[in-house]
Amino acid sequence: MHYPPVLVVEDNATTREVLKARFQNKSIPCVEASDGFTAMRLLKQQSFSLVLLDIVMPGMDGLELLRWMTINGIKTPVVAMSGSLMCSGINYAHMAQELGAFWGISKPVSDDDIAEMESLRVPVMQSGLSAAG
Repeated sequence: MHYPPVLVVEDNATTREVLKARFQNKSIPCVEASDGFTAMRLLKQQSFSLVLLDIVMPGMDGLELLRWMTINGIKTPVVAMSGSLMCSGINYAHMAQELGAFWGISKPVSDDDIAEMESLRVPVMQSGLSAAG
Protein backbone atom coordinates (compact mmCIF):
# COMPACT_ATOMS: atom_id res chain seq x y z
CA MET A 1 0.00 0.00 0.00
CA HIS A 2 1.06 3.54 -0.70
CA TYR A 3 0.24 6.42 1.62
CA PRO A 4 -0.03 9.93 0.20
CA PRO A 5 1.42 12.75 2.28
CA VAL A 6 -0.22 14.34 5.28
CA LEU A 7 -1.55 17.86 4.71
CA VAL A 8 -0.71 20.17 7.62
CA VAL A 9 -2.90 23.29 7.61
CA GLU A 10 -1.56 25.78 10.14
CA ASP A 11 -1.17 29.56 9.94
CA ASN A 12 1.74 29.77 12.40
CA ALA A 13 4.99 29.09 10.50
CA THR A 14 6.90 27.87 13.57
CA THR A 15 4.15 25.43 14.55
CA ARG A 16 3.94 24.22 10.95
CA GLU A 17 7.70 23.54 10.88
CA VAL A 18 7.58 21.66 14.19
CA LEU A 19 4.68 19.50 12.98
CA LYS A 20 6.40 18.82 9.66
CA ALA A 21 9.57 17.75 11.48
CA ARG A 22 7.62 15.42 13.76
CA PHE A 23 5.98 13.69 10.80
CA GLN A 24 9.29 13.49 8.93
CA ASN A 25 10.90 11.91 12.01
CA LYS A 26 8.43 9.07 11.49
CA SER A 27 9.18 8.99 7.72
CA ILE A 28 5.75 10.42 6.92
CA PRO A 29 5.83 12.89 4.01
CA CYS A 30 4.13 16.20 4.64
CA VAL A 31 2.71 19.05 2.58
CA GLU A 32 2.15 22.41 4.24
CA ALA A 33 -0.61 24.98 3.82
CA SER A 34 -0.50 28.29 5.67
CA ASP A 35 -4.22 28.98 5.30
CA GLY A 36 -7.57 27.46 4.36
CA PHE A 37 -7.53 28.78 0.79
CA THR A 38 -4.16 27.16 0.05
CA ALA A 39 -5.39 23.92 1.62
CA MET A 40 -8.51 24.01 -0.56
CA ARG A 41 -6.39 24.39 -3.70
CA LEU A 42 -4.12 21.50 -2.63
CA LEU A 43 -7.09 19.24 -1.80
CA LYS A 44 -8.43 19.85 -5.33
CA GLN A 45 -5.06 18.92 -6.87
CA GLN A 46 -3.94 15.80 -5.02
CA SER A 47 -4.78 13.09 -2.50
CA PHE A 48 -3.70 13.13 1.12
CA SER A 49 -3.71 10.35 3.68
CA LEU A 50 -4.70 12.73 6.50
CA VAL A 51 -5.40 16.41 7.06
CA LEU A 52 -4.12 17.97 10.29
CA LEU A 53 -6.23 21.11 10.44
CA ASP A 54 -5.83 24.17 12.62
CA ILE A 55 -9.27 25.55 13.43
CA VAL A 56 -8.46 29.16 14.31
CA MET A 57 -6.90 30.83 11.25
CA PRO A 58 -7.41 34.19 9.56
CA GLY A 59 -9.34 34.26 6.29
CA MET A 60 -10.90 30.84 5.84
CA ASP A 61 -10.83 29.11 9.21
CA GLY A 62 -10.63 25.38 9.74
CA LEU A 63 -14.36 24.98 10.33
CA GLU A 64 -15.10 26.57 6.95
CA LEU A 65 -12.55 24.31 5.25
CA LEU A 66 -14.06 21.28 6.97
CA ARG A 67 -17.53 22.26 5.70
CA TRP A 68 -16.13 22.74 2.18
CA MET A 69 -14.51 19.27 2.31
CA THR A 70 -17.81 17.71 3.37
CA ILE A 71 -19.82 19.49 0.67
CA ASN A 72 -17.27 18.44 -1.98
CA GLY A 73 -17.15 14.81 -0.88
CA ILE A 74 -13.53 14.88 0.27
CA LYS A 75 -13.41 12.02 2.75
CA THR A 76 -9.79 12.28 3.84
CA PRO A 77 -9.63 11.84 7.62
CA VAL A 78 -9.29 15.15 9.43
CA VAL A 79 -7.69 15.73 12.81
CA ALA A 80 -8.69 19.17 14.05
CA MET A 81 -6.39 21.05 16.38
CA SER A 82 -6.77 24.21 18.36
CA GLY A 83 -5.07 26.01 21.17
CA SER A 84 -8.11 28.23 21.78
CA LEU A 85 -11.29 27.87 23.73
CA MET A 86 -14.52 29.56 22.74
CA CYS A 87 -16.12 32.06 25.11
CA SER A 88 -18.47 29.40 26.44
CA GLY A 89 -15.54 27.11 27.25
CA ILE A 90 -16.23 24.69 24.39
CA ASN A 91 -13.06 23.61 22.61
CA TYR A 92 -12.89 24.50 18.91
CA ALA A 93 -11.40 21.09 18.13
CA HIS A 94 -14.44 19.44 19.75
CA MET A 95 -16.71 21.60 17.61
CA ALA A 96 -14.82 20.40 14.53
CA GLN A 97 -15.54 16.81 15.54
CA GLU A 98 -19.23 17.68 15.53
CA LEU A 99 -18.76 18.88 11.93
CA GLY A 100 -17.05 15.69 10.78
CA ALA A 101 -13.45 15.75 11.95
CA PHE A 102 -12.33 12.32 13.08
CA TRP A 103 -10.56 13.61 16.16
CA GLY A 104 -10.03 16.93 17.92
CA ILE A 105 -6.83 17.70 19.80
CA SER A 106 -5.40 20.67 21.65
CA LYS A 107 -2.10 22.35 20.90
CA PRO A 108 0.68 21.78 21.45
CA VAL A 109 0.56 18.50 19.52
CA SER A 110 2.55 15.78 21.27
CA ASP A 111 4.65 12.97 19.82
CA ASP A 112 1.97 10.57 21.12
CA ASP A 113 -0.64 12.49 19.10
CA ILE A 114 1.51 12.14 15.98
CA ALA A 115 1.90 8.39 16.61
CA GLU A 116 -1.86 8.00 16.94
CA MET A 117 -2.45 10.02 13.76
CA GLU A 118 -0.20 7.62 11.89
CA SER A 119 -2.84 4.89 12.35
CA LEU A 120 -5.58 7.14 10.93
CA ARG A 121 -3.91 7.67 7.55
CA VAL A 122 -5.73 6.37 4.48
CA PRO A 123 -3.72 4.55 1.79
CA VAL A 124 -4.14 4.97 -1.95
CA MET A 125 -5.36 1.89 -3.79
CA GLN A 126 -3.76 0.76 -7.04
CA SER A 127 -6.31 2.73 -9.07
CA GLY A 128 -4.92 5.90 -7.52
CA LEU A 129 -8.09 6.65 -5.58
CA SER A 130 -7.97 6.81 -1.82
CA ALA A 131 -9.69 4.06 0.13
CA ALA A 132 -11.84 6.73 1.78
CA GLY A 133 -13.44 7.94 -1.38
